[in-house]
Amino acid sequence: MLQRRPCTAQDIGKAFNMHPNEVSKHLGKLLEDKRIRAQVANHQLYYLAGGGEASDLYNHEQAHEEKAITPARPSSDQWGGA
Repeated sequence: MLQRRPCTAQDIGKAFNMHPNEVSKHLGKLLEDKRIRAQVANHQLYYLAGGGEASDLYNHEQAHEEKAITPARPSSDQWGGA
């Protein structure tokens, strides 16, 4: 999915019908393994395929802290269930 285009965690959750916590856990592991990287654009955190240089990588938590991104709690209709 990320090889086609950058996606937000919400995009990934919708595509795979996953709870936001599960998406975050998988993204954290992929970031740690440098298989993906994170980049802020248009005030949103996007994930991209490929690790790139260490300086290009964001630690999942650092990206949220640096840009003061606070994840919004999705409504049940956004994630397809209660």
